[in-house]
Amino acid sequence: YLRRLIEINKLSVNKDLKDLDNLVDLKFRKLIEGKKIAIVGPVESDQKNGREIDSHEIVIRFNQLKKNGAGNPIIKGSKCDITYLSGGRAEFLKKNGAKGWSSNVPWIICKEISGLSSIVEKFRSDGTDLKSLNFRALKLVDLAVFKGNLLFVPLVVLDILRFAPAKISIFHVDLYLTGKKNEEYSANLPSGYERMVPIFISKNHDIISQYLILEQFWKK
Repeated sequence: YLRRLIEINKLSVNKDLKDLDNLVDLKFRKLIEGKKIAIVGPVESDQKNGREIDSHEIVIRFNQLKKNGAGNPIIKGSKCDITYLSGGRAEFLKKNGAKGWSSNVPWIICKEISGLSSIVEKFRSDGTDLKSLNFRALKLVDLAVFKGNLLFVPLVVLDILRFAPAKISIFHVDLYLTGKKNEEYSANLPSGYERMVPIFISKNHDIISQYLILEQFWKK
């Protein structure tokens, strides 16, 4: 799957990967295809990218539960069309439910399919209107990585490219080379998480692979 995305030229990638789509993917394809996409990371920044971010047709964020949970809108923007949930945030939602969830974030995509049904059931039991929400899970490609598994940003780039966007722009992402994330993103992480980032990364992720995969897409 990873090789096909990297090697196939842009004109044929859409046709060749459509056979992977289920019904939810087909709906997601209509949202993404031909659109300009902004992926906004949780890294703290002083770059005032808010207006540029919100000018994109689709804005993607990570672990965002509320409309205004991204931080300073002048820096981070305020728009959020899709949120990708980490395993940790999915566990948090399974335990705590959908309180505070914004109906302005219509697509929820889980990193792992194992947590998807539990989250949907929790939302339903909390009385959340599921008509305004769409749920998906990522297709993981961890066997393509030398060590461990992919970080969230390369995974999301792989996921979005499958649906033939016009352009992807990435903001406030550092591949964990610095630890500091905005408060909303870090609110439900374990105590001392920032201090443990270097150990966590070296144990679970090969940073060189992460960088080279993104570099390949950048060059193309």
